[in-house]
Amino acid sequence: MNKKLLISAAAISALCFAFGLTACGNETGNGENGGHVHTAEAFGSDEDVHRKVCTDCGETFAEGDHVYKGSNTCTECGYTIPETAGLEYELDEETDTYAVTGIGTAGDAEKVYIPAYHDGKAVTVIDDAFYGCTFSAIKIPSTVERIEGYALGGCNNLTELRIPDSVTYIKGIGGNAVLKSVTFGKNSKLTEVGKAMFCYCPELTYVNLPDSVRIIEDDTFEESKIYTDKSFWTDGILYVGNHMIAADETVSGKVTVREGTKCIALAAFQDSEDVTEVVLPESLASICDFARGEIKTISIPKNVEYIREGAFNDVYGLDHITVESGNAFYNDGNGSDCLIETATNKLILGSNHATIPAGVTEIGRHGFRFCRSLTKIVIPASCTVLDGWSFMGCSALESIEVADGNPVFQSIGNCLIEKESQTLRVGCNTSVIPTDGSVTVIGSYAFYGRAFETIKIPGAIKTIEERAFGYCEQLKSVIFEDGVSEIESYIFGECTSLTSVEIPASVKKLSGIFKGCDSITQVKYGGTMDDWIALTGRMSLGDSVYTVICTNGTIPPENS
Repeated sequence: MNKKLLISAAAISALCFAFGLTACGNETGNGENGGHVHTAEAFGSDEDVHRKVCTDCGETFAEGDHVYKGSNTCTECGYTIPETAGLEYELDEETDTYAVTGIGTAGDAEKVYIPAYHDGKAVTVIDDAFYGCTFSAIKIPSTVERIEGYALGGCNNLTELRIPDSVTYIKGIGGNAVLKSVTFGKNSKLTEVGKAMFCYCPELTYVNLPDSVRIIEDDTFEESKIYTDKSFWTDGILYVGNHMIAADETVSGKVTVREGTKCIALAAFQDSEDVTEVVLPESLASICDFARGEIKTISIPKNVEYIREGAFNDVYGLDHITVESGNAFYNDGNGSDCLIETATNKLILGSNHATIPAGVTEIGRHGFRFCRSLTKIVIPASCTVLDGWSFMGCSALESIEVADGNPVFQSIGNCLIEKESQTLRVGCNTSVIPTDGSVTVIGSYAFYGRAFETIKIPGAIKTIEERAFGYCEQLKSVIFEDGVSEIESYIFGECTSLTSVEIPASVKKLSGIFKGCDSITQVKYGGTMDDWIALTGRMSLGDSVYTVICTNGTIPPENS
């Protein structure tokens, strides 16, 4: 074929394409049928979607949700919702939209048709509306964005359900005895699946979770057929759509999450305690949970865009963290063995060998949790947000430093101190609590999991917050000097070696401080027996049996 003929053919094709667009108002498809351009006179529709059928080849194309703008009639195909009368609504004055909140007087209906608009305002939420209803079908319009509470749960005549593309958050379909399928559209905007979403649906075998999902809460399919029937599992792992939902107790050693996976659900590894390595696929976009145990290395692929806070809660002994080059959301601090959220410079996770880089503004609550080999931390001048949670369980921590110029924190006596509030936020095995008045509060979890045997609390300390010395399993004796006034509950929780405590008469608030401390035999109290009884109200302060030595006598174990 010569060049002129080629040009003529191209021109004819262009004319035909233009004709397909304009003649009789027809629309074109995407030309997937060997270059054939689909055409159709008009939309056809059903209660859920509209579509076109090609007049030339009979193929269906242009399928999508009905489009509602200001009324209950689709602006594209003319379908009108046969609105179910009697439903209950609640107006959200902030958004000026309605939520469906109950079945009202519509309980006898066989099908429920939720309107796109009620009293001229869009219906955008279904909230606790239909739990336990007897409807055989529930039709949801494309104006709905959130399905909350137990909105569609316990509907024991409901066998199938279609969720429109507009829904971004969904919860509350569990407990449906005969539900077999839940279908999401191919253009679904769903990003979050709530806790126990599809649980206790014994007949449920089909759910096409969209790739757009980034958050999947725990117990998603618990006791549903997809979960209980092992034929849905692959090598001990349950995938639903392109999402990893769960791994069972047979999964151990090195685990390679299959390519194509978009999200790892919360608690996905809760039954797999013997995993030593997890290889994440390039396709992965979201991590809600990570394997537990002695995992040494974590490598984050470049496409990961969401990591749930606490996703690495059960990882102990972590030595190395890397983030693949090109990740737009996270980085590893140029090889600092940290996981850092790029947009905020928040440290999400640190390792035993981490060096906190300059520029980090915050250390997350799970940052160095149970880094048992971490011996030293240096807080950069840029970091102004952290608390005791960030370093709980760091049993080998010996040194704490704060860089010059930090406006919020300082280090004195190997204690990390928040200057304005005079709160000791993080302590270590070698801490000497200042007596100069720079510290008046010992914060929650400040010494949690440290490995020292004795501690003296200066009288300048007025308050000791919850679990400040929790799980200090080598701690044997504690002396509170006169001046301490408030000791919150459970501050010595699970200090299993603790045998002796001295409490001054200055203490005015005391409750449950010895829970999990089975070895305590003696408490020395700086007040009288009547003072002690008035202070404790004869309440249980824990699990041990101990004698209280007061200034005017001894209270035996049975009365202490």
